[in-house]
Amino acid sequence: MRLHTLLMTHQSAIPDLLAKALDLTKIVASEEHGVYAEFLGHEDDTYRLVAYLDKIREASLVSLERGGAA
Repeated sequence: MRLHTLLMTHQSAIPDLLAKALDLTKIVASEEHGVYAEFLGHEDDTYRLVAYLDKIREASLVSLERGGAA
């Protein structure tokens, strides 16, 4: 989540970071890496996955505004 936020914060200065932020979804969803478990395994913070998906939605909208260049 922090890496995504960092990439999105600086994507206006370095446009390639937007694509990298969107590419993180592949790593999060991958069974090989098991990163998704971090979003689901905390009972005290059940909305982590929802919050991450919302951030991905926002990044996708930025990409669409730019003509889908990311």
